[in-house]
Amino acid sequence: MQADEPTQPEHIEPLPYQQAVVAYLKREEQELWEWFSSHKVRTEYTDAVRLDLLKSTYRLDREAYEQLYDLADRAAKLLGLDVPITFYQAQNNAQMNAGVAFIPGEAHITFSGSVLQTLNETELFAVVGHEMGHVSLWEGWGYDYLIADQILSAMSVDQSAAEVHLASARFNALFMEVYCDRCALKITGDAASTISMLVKIETGLKEVSAESYIKQAEEIFAKGASGTGGTERLTHPECYIRARAINLWQAGADQADRTIEQMIRGPLALDSLDLIGQQEVARMTRTVVDELIAPSWFRSDTVLAHARTLFEDYEVPKANGSGTDQKSGHGIKTILHECDPQLRDYFCYLILDFVSADRDLEDAPRAAGVLFSQRYGFADRFGEVMVKELGLRKKQLETLTQKAQSILDQAERSGGDV
Repeated sequence: MQADEPTQPEHIEPLPYQQAVVAYLKREEQELWEWFSSHKVRTEYTDAVRLDLLKSTYRLDREAYEQLYDLADRAAKLLGLDVPITFYQAQNNAQMNAGVAFIPGEAHITFSGSVLQTLNETELFAVVGHEMGHVSLWEGWGYDYLIADQILSAMSVDQSAAEVHLASARFNALFMEVYCDRCALKITGDAASTISMLVKIETGLKEVSAESYIKQAEEIFAKGASGTGGTERLTHPECYIRARAINLWQAGADQADRTIEQMIRGPLALDSLDLIGQQEVARMTRTVVDELIAPSWFRSDTVLAHARTLFEDYEVPKANGSGTDQKSGHGIKTILHECDPQLRDYFCYLILDFVSADRDLEDAPRAAGVLFSQRYGFADRFGEVMVKELGLRKKQLETLTQKAQSILDQAERSGGDV
């Protein structure tokens, strides 16, 4: 083992995305949360798991695999777990992998393929730590993360499941794998062995270079892969993303969690939003509306009535909106720069609706929309939308753009009577 291996239990916090999912489900799905909380794991489920393990695996007894169990005992101690551990080798499955069958208060870890023959001791410690990370996550925090996983899984297999439910379940599974990689890193203190463990299981190779693979991963991101489309696989992030996440944590990189979230989720995309993404767009929408109609001259009864078609509880915003979504920690300008064109168009049309809502305000709202779009970096697209939807000629748009500030100044002086 590495000399810097931790000697005290590690309290490893779930990633911000995982925490956001739990908070959302507790708040927005209270009845579901209460039901799953009272039915964490049914007796019949537990019995089915035990029977399936007996039928589809070979149980590895502690006496015959003493070294493996010693590693597991150490991993459990370092993660603050006190649970009985049992290992199994899967039958009729040559693909290298490892997984955990969860029963409260127990850890049942299954290997498939030649994991035990391929990994060295530290790598084996890392894969055991990863699987014990699942147990730690599900056992801890009052079973909150187990309940969240169960709710999202149930939502995703329901016949009426929408894309938002499928995306949420998928992202939750992806972040869980990365969280467990962090557990493996924490207990081994060895990023190279944790990464080589992942690569060996992924490729089946007996010898790999973690340093070489990190360079390969960085090359992928240097070519523009970061933040362009998120993860492509269904339940596990691509190996290069996991390797880079481990390397970021090991290096103590600033904003590592945020960078990892960008790698996994990619930019906000209107047609593939998850539950958390929907919330982000809703908050951005509220912030845009607040800032756009903050001037007193813009707050006509007609405009406020339109705002309340979006938000029933809408109240008059304070002046001097900042344009920054404090809850998400991102400026709107940054998000609009990173998001997909469809989402950018959504905000163009949102602004267009407001600047067109009250004809009595004449050109002032349009001027406000032009300046807003300039401030947040989508003026060209907003201009195209205005030309298309309002029937403006390009010359009219140019004139409006040139005079926008003076039109707003006059509106401020006259209270909107321009």
